[in-house]
Amino acid sequence: MKRIIFVSSGRCGTRRIYELLNNCLPSNVAVVHQMRFSRLANILGTLMVTTKGKIDFSKLYEPLTKRYYKGKDIFISTDPLSSMILPTEIISSQDTCIVHIVRLDHDFAKSIYTLSRNRIPSFVAHNLIPFWQPGIIPLENIFNKKIQGKYASANRLKNRYFEERYRTNPHYMKINHVDLFQPACLENIIDHFLGLKIFIPDSALARKSNESQRSESKRS
Repeated sequence: MKRIIFVSSGRCGTRRIYELLNNCLPSNVAVVHQMRFSRLANILGTLMVTTKGKIDFSKLYEPLTKRYYKGKDIFISTDPLSSMILPTEIISSQDTCIVHIVRLDHDFAKSIYTLSRNRIPSFVAHNLIPFWQPGIIPLENIFNKKIQGKYASANRLKNRYFEERYRTNPHYMKINHVDLFQPACLENIIDHFLGLKIFIPDSALARKSNESQRSESKRS
């Protein structure tokens, strides 16, 4: 099975990438964003990042994902929460392409902090769940006035981990999240690795995930 796995620290437009690809790829391709138990995968992945892989939960990746690609020929994941637990056999496979999405540290920090203030599930995760982000303890999101600086450090730590662990993949690529939404970028990735021709209109690339959802609600 061929796989394209988009890995990131989050807040990189991964939900919108899922929407775009899910709308234009054939039925034999499984495209997923946030998977069942991916929140648990995020906690375990944070432990892997924090210990530099000395604690290894990568054997859980296949049980977590296999229900999504059953009966499919191709698996594409944009789930940032499971990004840290890829097993070695998937990383080293010629049938795997890993797209490492990066975002500037201060932009990530501002975005993740804003999310933790605007969404109740995110507020709970960032304040009450240990190891939700590397280096950040429960309730620190509320009481530490310099928390955005710590989020920036967490972003650097995750991206360093991704690069060191995943660059051994034969089809590894590192790309800024803004560039993914430039014309033909996603199309070229799909064509180059899967040999599938897709078309994504520029208007769709410019639309954010929440804007897309509002637009679809108005039409329904």
